[in-house]
Amino acid sequence: LIIGDFHSIETCPKNLQAITDIAKEYKPEVAILHDFTSFLSINHHEWNNYINVIKAPTLEAEWIDANKNLDYLETLFPKTYYICSNHCNFLTTFLADETKYKLNPQNYKKALELRIWQLETNRHPIIKFLELDKRKKVTFVSQHQDLILCGNVHKHGHENLLGVKAGFKTMAKAFNYKYVAAHLHGVEIYAGAAQAGTSSKLRLGYNSGGVSNWQNAHILEHEDGTFQHVNVFDGKWKL
Repeated sequence: LIIGDFHSIETCPKNLQAITDIAKEYKPEVAILHDFTSFLSINHHEWNNYINVIKAPTLEAEWIDANKNLDYLETLFPKTYYICSNHCNFLTTFLADETKYKLNPQNYKKALELRIWQLETNRHPIIKFLELDKRKKVTFVSQHQDLILCGNVHKHGHENLLGVKAGFKTMAKAFNYKYVAAHLHGVEIYAGAAQAGTSSKLRLGYNSGGVSNWQNAHILEHEDGTFQHVNVFDGKWKL
């Protein structure tokens, strides 16, 4: 089961219940997670809007919520792959600039703890944030790795191609259409490649106006490499 971008603390409760029901119905051997934590208070896209940053849940609040949700998902699936995504990299971007968290008192203590661990280990701080090393059922996949399952390459979808930002269709072509991603929150199929939706609420601050193509949707991937979307409408799911 490829779970649409999870965005813990912004997750739609009805969609989380749908994930539970899908897991019980189909008993997937593996779950794949994308954008598990939103990191609202350290989002570099929002940094100049100080009011939004101050009002956002702190790193500590997101740490509590994300760990609780990951604990729960571990009970549903025998094995889980945690794919590093652009929201995970909000954390590395924040920690790389000490002036940011020195001016961000509500996050300073947690940021300093993560930064020290990152410097000591030279590893992605999301591993420490979610204690992924201690989770026997969870495997971390960096953005430089290609996770290959059922003959398909699994990426988040934010990665560059030869140093240039690329969209879903361009990345699909690069992997000969054996490609499964998430990232854009909209459902798409293209010549054998697939894109999952989101698990978040469908109306958030940055997409609150106008028409949106966001969809609560996941992907069931079969052993032969074929797949089907599982769409969720108001908590009720259908193939």
